[in-house]
Amino acid sequence: MEIWAPELQLLEGTWYIYFALYNARNGEERLYTLQATTPDAQGNYEFKGKLEIPTDRWAIDGSVLPMPDGQLYFIWSGWEDFTNTSQNLYIARMSNPYTIASDRVCISRPEYPWEKQGYPYVNEGPQALVHGSRIFIIYSASGSWTDDYCLGQLTYLGGDALAPTSWRKEPRPVFAKTDTIFGPGHASFVQIEGQDHIIYHAARRSQAGWARQIRAQPFTWHEDGSPNFGQPV
Repeated sequence: MEIWAPELQLLEGTWYIYFALYNARNGEERLYTLQATTPDAQGNYEFKGKLEIPTDRWAIDGSVLPMPDGQLYFIWSGWEDFTNTSQNLYIARMSNPYTIASDRVCISRPEYPWEKQGYPYVNEGPQALVHGSRIFIIYSASGSWTDDYCLGQLTYLGGDALAPTSWRKEPRPVFAKTDTIFGPGHASFVQIEGQDHIIYHAARRSQAGWARQIRAQPFTWHEDGSPNFGQPV
C-alpha cells in the first residue's frame, strides 16, 4: 500500500492533508483527508476518511480551492470512466474541508498536442494560485514519465465555479522543458519574504522517467495579473 501526492493546506485556521491511497490494484485509487488536532502542522492528525464523491471513479492529486466568498471547492485528477484512457481535471463543491457537497464537473481534459505526449493522456496535479482578484488553476500535462511533462493554466472567468465555461485554458504551456531541464511539473507555490516561488519536480536527465529531483525558483506576474513563471532553471 502506498500514499501518493500528499497535499498540506491551511483552511479555516486548521491544517489538512489530502492524499491518494494506492493499494496495488490500479483503478481503485481514491482520495482521503487528515485533519490536524493541534495548531502545529507537524503535530498530530485525525483520519477523516475517504472523500465521498457521488460519481466514484479513480482519483488522485486532490487539493482545495478557497474562493473569495469562503466557499471551498475540491479539485483533482480522475478518470471519466473505469479505464485509464485519459486523466481529466474535476471540481466539486465542499461543505467543509473534508466533505464533498456536489457531484464532480470536468473542467479540463487533454486536448492540445502538448497535453498528449505519452499515453494515457494526462491532466493532473491541479493547484490553485490566487493573485489579488485573479484565480488560476495550474496543472500538469502529458505523461509524468516523459521529457514533455509541463504546466498548463486554467483562468477563472467569474460566475459558477462548477460551470466549465467559467474556466479558460491557455492554448500553450506556461512552464515547459528547456535544452537542459526536462519534465518540469506538479507545482506548488509559496511566498518567502514577499517573493513568490514555484516548487516543482523535474527529471534528473532526459529520458529519466520517474527519476526526479525537486527544484524551486522565484517567479513574477504579468501586467494582467497572471503568473509569469519564465523558464525552468
